[in-house]
Amino acid sequence: MGEKWTADLSYNHTFFPSNSTFLQASNPNTASASLSVDHLFTTGLGADYNFGKQDGDIFLTLSNSKYVKLGNISSKDIISITPAIDIIAGTRRFYKSYLEKRKTLGFLDPIFPVEPAPTGSHKEVTQMDIISYNFRLPLAYNRAKYMIEASYQLSLLGPNIESTDKAPKSLLNFRFYYQF
Repeated sequence: MGEKWTADLSYNHTFFPSNSTFLQASNPNTASASLSVDHLFTTGLGADYNFGKQDGDIFLTLSNSKYVKLGNISSKDIISITPAIDIIAGTRRFYKSYLEKRKTLGFLDPIFPVEPAPTGSHKEVTQMDIISYNFRLPLAYNRAKYMIEASYQLSLLGPNIESTDKAPKSLLNFRFYYQF
């Protein structure tokens, strides 16, 4: 779309066991579209539609990031960091069904404890609300065919999300990408 604009369309299906307690298991299909522009920062808007066993949910993500090349070890690699801020809004049907299923199956999770399922009207879980604010700090080592990434993420729940634990959540992710 030009030198500064990028657009993506994608579809993803994830396979889960029938008794899975993962949040994503209720709607394993995702259709996504995004548009971003590079200027001083990279600003993007993404839309996701998750669907499957439950009613579908829509998510919108506004993101702002900055790619910074830190250097290299040899002439064939790059070390970089890409700090980012995301604001995620969406509907919450998936969350209601997730809480109901976890409570029924009796699973315990020390990071995201089981809470009572939302008791509000159907309108409350179908309206768009800010779900979270995410701050990401990924450090990447890139070669021609692969990338190794370690990233830290701090997530804060949106103001209208009902939860007994509103404390910020810290996540540490390690990823390996290989291009065939």
